[in-house]
Amino acid sequence: MSTSGRVGVGLPKQRMTFIEKCKSEPLVPIGALTTAAVLVGGLYSFKMGDQKSAQLFMRARIAAQFGTVMAMFGYGYSAGAIDWSSFLGRKVLDRSSSPAAPEAAA
Repeated sequence: MSTSGRVGVGLPKQRMTFIEKCKSEPLVPIGALTTAAVLVGGLYSFKMGDQKSAQLFMRARIAAQFGTVMAMFGYGYSAGAIDWSSFLGRKVLDRSSSPAAPEAAA
């Protein structure tokens, strides 16, 4: 494998896809790393016996996880990857197929 100055040269295709995905959707890996960092801080607080701080860390972890999941849904929605009719488990009415008001006689 030759190495040039280009990013991703010589890396397996899966690895390049992961790097490209992180560049196109940066909030998801940032949220995942934030969640992991807060979790480690909470576990350290538990180990040290600081229950109040540990509880705050665990609440912050929940908020970080929520933000990460919302970022994933947001990117999926913006890309058109979420089909809401199947996601919700029922048929979503299309306005064009709804019955129109009776037309006025001309």
